[in-house]
Amino acid sequence: MRTGPIVHLTTFLQGGAGRAVTLLACAQRRAGHDVVVVTSRTPAPGYENYQEYLDTIAAAGCRLVQVDSLFKRDDGLNRAALDSTRAALQGQRPQLVHAHAAVPARIGLRLASRGCPVVQTMHGWSRHKTPDQVAQDLDIMREVDLVVFPSAAAAEELRAAGGSFRATAIVPCGIPVGAPAAPLPAGLEHLQRRRAQGARVLVTIGSLTRQKNHAVVIDALPPLVERHDVIALLVGEGPELPELRARTVDLGVSDRVHFAGYVAEASSVLAIADVLVQPSLTESFGIAVAEAFRAGVPVVANNIPALAELLAGGAYGWMFDGDDADDLVRTLDRGLRAPQSEVADMTARARRRFDDLFTERRMVDGYAQAFEQAHVARGAAANADPAAD
Repeated sequence: MRTGPIVHLTTFLQGGAGRAVTLLACAQRRAGHDVVVVTSRTPAPGYENYQEYLDTIAAAGCRLVQVDSLFKRDDGLNRAALDSTRAALQGQRPQLVHAHAAVPARIGLRLASRGCPVVQTMHGWSRHKTPDQVAQDLDIMREVDLVVFPSAAAAEELRAAGGSFRATAIVPCGIPVGAPAAPLPAGLEHLQRRRAQGARVLVTIGSLTRQKNHAVVIDALPPLVERHDVIALLVGEGPELPELRARTVDLGVSDRVHFAGYVAEASSVLAIADVLVQPSLTESFGIAVAEAFRAGVPVVANNIPALAELLAGGAYGWMFDGDDADDLVRTLDRGLRAPQSEVADMTARARRRFDDLFTERRMVDGYAQAFEQAHVARGAAANADPAAD
């Protein structure tokens, strides 16, 4: 029988990756495991822990450790994070270390004891890494026992970057079957009223960063407003907010864009959405799309590999070229004019796809299989080299 805690190491608990860590850790705790979640303590520009995730993890009975730093590429801070994690374990040897980025994986490799596998989930691959950072991260991923990807597209992206790993698995992100019971966030009542009067609400959910590509949605609004009574609701916060606000003024659509900021249980806004727009330039999965599938909201998404995989090339939503605002206008115009029967058929099929592939239960079961694969591989390696530690 395996003993010792399951240790999750993550840069920050935020966004879709943070939700996956939170749901997985809590499910493991409910199954009777001792679970330790270690995350960075001090925020960085554009990066932080969502309080709702911290509260959920603590309420589930997981041990929550916040130390500096599992985010910064700093040997001194990484050693300090390792020492603090060891101290929190109080001499216990983990049964498994699950890292959720390359820097946490480097720490995890030092934390793991003999017979303890290290699994890394590659939640996202930034376009802003330097060549040295790419080489460092790929080297780390080659050392872990198993690399998990949330989509086949994410796995292919790393292979194209030169990745060749000991073992890999694909485990899509999952969310609960039932939508959250959270009420509509305060301050959005006027959008609810406008929608009741015939306005169409386009929703985006995601941090306001350049790679999320909110600018293309704002650029599409002037011609759309000429054809439809549309309002864009942007849910999230981040460093691009001032630039995006200025863009709405320059284009004369400031009265058509509502910036909601950070919203706990962000999927609650889908209750007033006519369309979810997912314009991201890069994604490894796209949790907001799964939330829209669950809620019965049609999706318009950028035709990038991970989103194309989610939508099966357009079978479960409409796709556009994310570098082309005119193409987004054409795609949204088509979606907003689509007969209700077409929309109902598409969202019903998307809901079945969600139930088949993207539930929390499917994710938890997928990781259980991946962890068993890693344990078997680690046991074989230990038996082949009994002196290894």
